[in-house]
Amino acid sequence: MKLKNLEKLIRKTGYVEVIEGGDELWIGNGYAAAPLYDFRRLSDEQLKALFNFTEKDEGKIVIQHIGADELLVNDVKDEELLGPALLGLTLGEREYEVFESRQGTVFVPTELLRPYFSEDGSARLFVRRFNDRTTVAVKKGFFLCGLIEASQNLITRSLCETLETLYVDTAKQLDETPPGALLAQL
Repeated sequence: MKLKNLEKLIRKTGYVEVIEGGDELWIGNGYAAAPLYDFRRLSDEQLKALFNFTEKDEGKIVIQHIGADELLVNDVKDEELLGPALLGLTLGEREYEVFESRQGTVFVPTELLRPYFSEDGSARLFVRRFNDRTTVAVKKGFFLCGLIEASQNLITRSLCETLETLYVDTAKQLDETPPGALLAQL
């Protein structure tokens, strides 16, 4: 991910997460993180200079340094390659790409995916489960180039009811009889 794209995400949340561990340094906004190669440590002053934070940004952006997470490991045994998104979905004011995995539906904010695919489109997505968290690993070739926190709490009874209504209405338009109620299976 390019620095300018990472800066936009950071400015939107007002939060910088500096993940330090071993030979790697990752920068994120609490929802997505990307590696900064050739850096091992950054002071807050260096970070501010890197992202052009000014005195006007003082107090608007929180910087937190944390230790490396197990999710930063490139070779994870329990990860699953995601196929193309099933659909794009807008809930409220946020857009999501919806993927299907062996362990269920994965919702990923579109704005967090966009920077990886705007560069050259060669990224592949893998879903990882760790401590009840779902994270999408972005890889180019064999290199881990980003991590995105999948949205966890989107599947609600209200969403299921809305999707069921949509299904029933579209099935009627196709002049089909829909199978049993989806909510009965929940």
